[in-house]
Amino acid sequence: MDAAMCDLLVALAIGLLIGHERERSKADGLYRRAAGIRTHPIAAITGAAAMRLGGPLLARKPALHRLVEGKLTNQEVSDGLVIALVGVVIWPLLPDRGISTNNAINPHMLGIHPATVICSASV
Repeated sequence: MDAAMCDLLVALAIGLLIGHERERSKADGLYRRAAGIRTHPIAAITGAAAMRLGGPLLARKPALHRLVEGKLTNQEVSDGLVIALVGVVIWPLLPDRGISTNNAINPHMLGIHPATVICSASV
C-alpha cells in the first residue's frame, strides 16, 4: 500500500472514531443532531486529500505566480470568480422542484440558463 492510500485510511479511521464518539455522547430525543458518524470521516478524508494535493501546488508556486501576474488580466480573474460563485454557490442552492401551479417553473432548471450565459460570455 502506498503512502497516499495509507494517509487516507488513517484519516478515515480517525474520523470514524471521532464520529462514533460524538454519536454516542449526543442527547436523545428532539434535540439529537446527526453530525457525527458521517460528517467527521468526510471532513478527515477531505483534509488528508487537501494535504496531499497542497504539496505539489506549493512546489509550483513560482509558476503559478507567473500565470496570475503575467497572463491573466483583472477582467479574467473577475470572470472566473463570478463563474465560480454562480456555478458552485448560487445554482446548487436553487430548489429542484416546481414552485408554480402545476409545477411549471423549476428554479434549478431555470438557473442553468444564466449560468450558461455567464460562462459563454466570459470565454
